[in-house]
Amino acid sequence: MFTKIKNLILGAGPTGMYLAKRLEDPTNTIIVSQNVGGLLNHQMAVGESGAFIFDYGGHVYTDKDERTELLMQRSFAERFDRTNMVFYLRDGHDFIEFPVQNHVEVKPLEDMLLEFSLKEWAINRFGYDFYNSFFEPFNERVWTTDPANMAFNWISDRVSTSKDKNWGPNATFYYAPGYKIIQAMQYDIQSIELIKGTVVDINPKEKIVYVLEAATDKVGSIVYESLFDTTIKQRDYVNKCLFFGVGLKNAFEFKPFYWIYPDVKSPIHRITWLSRYYKGLTPEGCDSLLLEIPYRSGFKRKHGTTINQKFSDLSRIPMVSDMLKAAGLPVNQRDIEVALPFTSFSYPIPHLDVRKKVEVMKHIGLNRGVYYAGRWGSHGYFNLQHIWQDVDSVIEQLGSPKPVPKYIKSNFYYKDKDDAA
Repeated sequence: MFTKIKNLILGAGPTGMYLAKRLEDPTNTIIVSQNVGGLLNHQMAVGESGAFIFDYGGHVYTDKDERTELLMQRSFAERFDRTNMVFYLRDGHDFIEFPVQNHVEVKPLEDMLLEFSLKEWAINRFGYDFYNSFFEPFNERVWTTDPANMAFNWISDRVSTSKDKNWGPNATFYYAPGYKIIQAMQYDIQSIELIKGTVVDINPKEKIVYVLEAATDKVGSIVYESLFDTTIKQRDYVNKCLFFGVGLKNAFEFKPFYWIYPDVKSPIHRITWLSRYYKGLTPEGCDSLLLEIPYRSGFKRKHGTTINQKFSDLSRIPMVSDMLKAAGLPVNQRDIEVALPFTSFSYPIPHLDVRKKVEVMKHIGLNRGVYYAGRWGSHGYFNLQHIWQDVDSVIEQLGSPKPVPKYIKSNFYYKDKDDAA
């Protein structure tokens, strides 16, 4: 039992770690989490050539906020200009650049539909033909949800609606392996106690949190990274993604892409060429790919193959080779050194119904000293920019604002061989 704790943070993802940094009294704070890093974590597979590291997703980071840029510097991130990053979409038998920012004009907004959903947002900008042939099946695959049931307010941070390849706010991307970002953030909170455990129940009214068989007593404030309310975390609002890490024995010569989106009928949402971001993720002379396959129990796609959870048993190299060939990559069985299916990671669906429920939960929690923040706390499709803003809001509500920390580039973090070079 933990007693007389001023602040208890549930979750040690980037939100929980950054919040711990911002608290006025970090020495009187405890973090409880099953692991450190959340979505920044990775899986590793060891083959004959050595270790292959696969991130939980093909993440890149933008520098819209000074905190993001400086954190990337501390994580020894590589910087990429949008014009040098190629995103290919396989449309039938050929590859084209991703159409929304390169090939599709935004239509004049005349006779607009009222915009309540992602479907109406897309039709207003691109018309019915493009929506029916690409936008609907593409987003149905990503979110396992009909776009008519999705909000659209998140999309301005993600998708350009012009042919300008500079992509406006997303003109520049950073990439750093997740474990490097975790190391940088952990350094800031090394004085804070981290307890690895599973939260099994919470009593906000009495401010008691049960961690396995332990409990907290009279905690001053609690900050959630994960909502326990079953009306919010039910299956209609939560998507899952199965990852396949594929390690190739040799450097693979192919189009200069970083991401490939296969044909909309394919179950694979995206293929990320991780080793093109950062060579340290693979043994020397090898390559690595990450396949992402969204799925949701009970959901059936209208426009393509539906995948269910049993698909996670696939690990046979011939099966992986067939999936890659179907996506347009001529990878033979003999080219593959490791094939690793791993954790199906969940992420929140920006469903129209969930926003009001989240606001109600936050209001109820505020009156009980419980604060919600982060991807799950706010049930949002978050990037680092949103995390900083969400934590700023919690700090303001707590009434103990602390100046935004300045991240400085330094040399005291772990370095890989590639970094030292």
